[in-house]
Amino acid sequence: MPYQPIPPATATVTGNIVGSFSLANIAGSDQNGNLCAGFADANPDHILTLENDFPSLTITVDSGEDTTLLVQGPDDNSIRCAQDISRSNLDAQVSDANWQAGTYRIWVGAHNQGQRLSYSLTVQ
Repeated sequence: MPYQPIPPATATVTGNIVGSFSLANIAGSDQNGNLCAGFADANPDHILTLENDFPSLTITVDSGEDTTLLVQGPDDNSIRCAQDISRSNLDAQVSDANWQAGTYRIWVGAHNQGQRLSYSLTVQ
């Protein structure tokens, strides 16, 4: 049987944005200088536990609206933030290298305060 590579693991969850707590209260910017913008719930929307280190990981929001992301972990000082994927896609995406094993807290935010949105969140 010929070698067949294992496809990368992908997980998708759904949720709703409340949009009342400013994500800037957690961090003004992330470790790469990206602004942490948007409004979400004061508590994380999702908890991601990585049992192994990952050389790269991408977390993407799909709502069809203007969203933001804040990922904190595996310690409180490690922050990753994102906004628009592109000029034509206003959903947020964090794509970065060197994800250490541990627990990550994920906030999905709306760009406008008070906005309520449904979304799916994909990690790959």
